[in-house]
Amino acid sequence: MTSGFGGRRVVIGAVVSTGVLLACGMLAGGLLAQGDKPRDRSTERATLVNEAGRELGRIEFDQDGGRGATKVSVEARGLPPGFHGFHVHAVAKCEAPGFTSAGPHLNPAGAPHPGHAGDMPVLLVGRKGTATARFTTDRLSLRHLRDPDGSAVIVHALPDNHANIPTDRYEPDPDAATLDTGDSGGRIACAAIR
Repeated sequence: MTSGFGGRRVVIGAVVSTGVLLACGMLAGGLLAQGDKPRDRSTERATLVNEAGRELGRIEFDQDGGRGATKVSVEARGLPPGFHGFHVHAVAKCEAPGFTSAGPHLNPAGAPHPGHAGDMPVLLVGRKGTATARFTTDRLSLRHLRDPDGSAVIVHALPDNHANIPTDRYEPDPDAATLDTGDSGGRIACAAIR
């Protein structure tokens, strides 16, 4: 008799455990059905838009396990051919005109340009207006991108001179635009990272 009773207890325990697992699965399924998706904490993606709100491409930041260097990938179209300043700015706002709502370059350490965390290599756009770039940076992490006000990626109208300032251009010193932005001009595309 005891062995039979013990056997029933195991069966009852298995039924209760299975019921709990099914209920949890239904709850999770219900949340996903309402549009909530589990977030991959090692990747951030953003859509690049112009001032008219037209989608120009995608940017992805991938950090292995949320630690270490960050891989950056961008694919864009509809941009003017040539070299363009390409930076992470401090605020996740892409408001036209001018995208000045994105604030200055991401620069938590207060470094001079081109030492900002958000300073990235210039973006080369081909004759047909398309650009593809992939690089790795250890200057910023997903934690920087995900600070309370988020961040934004900006494509500028002109190339970034990365503080390579001709000695005869400014007398006596470079102006604030060169020191802060590398003279990369206006902001022509933006991708908010929230």
